[in-house]
Amino acid sequence: MTATLPTVQPVRPRGEVAVLRAARRLLTDPAVWVQGTAAVNPAGEPVTFDDPTACAFCAVAAVARAAAVLGAPVDAEWVATEALEAAAALLHGQPPQVVNDAPATSHAEVLALLDVAAGIAWPARVWKAGGRR
Repeated sequence: MTATLPTVQPVRPRGEVAVLRAARRLLTDPAVWVQGTAAVNPAGEPVTFDDPTACAFCAVAAVARAAAVLGAPVDAEWVATEALEAAAALLHGQPPQVVNDAPATSHAEVLALLDVAAGIAWPARVWKAGGRR
């Protein structure tokens, strides 16, 4: 007698992980990253992350913008933001807004923060996909 195993589909990044990866891609160019405000337009004036003229973002606003562009569910944006907060606390002991805006913070550190956040969000996605959440 042979046992029939159920078909298992691999869990692919989506939701919060996709949002964090998109935010990282958005900030890949240092000219698209800002400090001291959520987002700016081409004239360098502060705008909201969802303003159509916004062309540069802080880490938190990049997550919100990525979620909006992807049409991600609200819970995916929320978990992505929570993962970013956890990564900032883990790496710097500060909220992501403080880390992003600190004069000593480099562009590379912000990209690393988003990478760590995606790593934190991935197990949450696997756990959620398994129906344990």
